[in-house]
Amino acid sequence: MTLVPELPFVVVGSYEPYVTGLQITENSELKQVFQHPAHLTSVRTLSAHGRYMATGSTDEHIKIIDLRKLKETVDLYEHEMDISCVRFAGKETLISSDISGVVVIWRTNDWSVLHSMRHDHPVVDFTLHPSHRLLMTLTSNWELCIWDLIKGRLALKRKLDKEELFEEIKIAKRPEPTAIAFDPSGSYYAVHLRHKVLIYSASGEGEIVDQVELPAKSNCFTWFGRHLLIGLNDGRVVDMDLDTFTQMRGRVKSFSQVGNYISICSSTGQIQVFASDEDGIDFVCEGEVESRPICCCIHVLE
Repeated sequence: MTLVPELPFVVVGSYEPYVTGLQITENSELKQVFQHPAHLTSVRTLSAHGRYMATGSTDEHIKIIDLRKLKETVDLYEHEMDISCVRFAGKETLISSDISGVVVIWRTNDWSVLHSMRHDHPVVDFTLHPSHRLLMTLTSNWELCIWDLIKGRLALKRKLDKEELFEEIKIAKRPEPTAIAFDPSGSYYAVHLRHKVLIYSASGEGEIVDQVELPAKSNCFTWFGRHLLIGLNDGRVVDMDLDTFTQMRGRVKSFSQVGNYISICSSTGQIQVFASDEDGIDFVCEGEVESRPICCCIHVLE
């Protein structure tokens, strides 16, 4: 089977070593289209742009899949540890990170390495500024680095105030960041912890401008337009006011968005898709996969 252009589809990565693709049909149903054995171990991260999808795994490899042919075309193996994140920065660049602290910038026309940047601690996540000129990385020891993607150089490095956070969070275990994301305007960025989301100003000294205390442990969050959505282990997806956006079965594992669509996956294999318009956010469809999801990626093949 092949993917239908201009109709959104969702690809799910899981603890199993394959990715599963589901197409949204014209009848607003999620129908499985393909299942590809991309890796030897679990698939931790996904990203798509144009005709290509990148998959990252604990087997240290990044695979590039041609979505038009549904065929693996490239195997990238610059990393020597588990891949923590892959993300396209437009059509010309792919960025990847691993748990040893290495970030690699790839050129997509020949998949060669443009820059390799090293941190002293594992990179837990990174986020692209909307301009695609700056990359912000976050390490497990709360080190924040801003990189100039044009020159491949470090522009700024600083530590977030852990002592203040320890006092605020007041939990027994040491809090560690799990994700970071710029808001769509690039004026703010949010840092995700298991029990809290902190929102910082992207200008000046980077002060905390808002924070959300979570009612349950959390695995993921995302900006969806002006909305900040947070996935909880009790299956709820909540906004900054802790109002419930949707209820999933199992733990909420991952978000992904493209255009005005957003996909959400849970630990039970449940997938939900929503779409936004000027009147708000509407439910589109729901489906299931047999695997145990870790991540998902929604995309539209042009």
